[in-house]
Amino acid sequence: MRSAQIVFLAAVLFGGCSTVQKQEDVSALPPYKSHVGSSYALKQEMRLAGVTAPPGSETTVDYYVITPISPGWSGPEVITREALPAGTIVQVEAVYRCVNCLFEKPLKAKVAMPGHGSNLNRPVYIPLKFLSAEWVEKH
Repeated sequence: MRSAQIVFLAAVLFGGCSTVQKQEDVSALPPYKSHVGSSYALKQEMRLAGVTAPPGSETTVDYYVITPISPGWSGPEVITREALPAGTIVQVEAVYRCVNCLFEKPLKAKVAMPGHGSNLNRPVYIPLKFLSAEWVEKH
């Protein structure tokens, strides 16, 4: 009986690793609504990665993620990479929180990049932790 419980727990914990994260819009909640509509300028160069969503590693970008250059991240889900120079403007459209993540409930902002030269035809996100004074300046 004990080993069956361990197997079940392992299946629950690791079975969701390839599951698509479900997001809830928390833009209207007091801690996040001040971000919506705000514009920020990147204080340092950051990376714009085109990502494919699970279940497979396709060749089509499903969304973009803005993260610091270092530490970087990689994997079969990263389809494109582009450097965003310091001074790039991002404008927050909405804030989302993961609802099916087991331990941490990561927050991310959906942003527009009005001065960006490329035609980004997919949503662009930045983890909310990177909209702090260390990484951006209110514009």
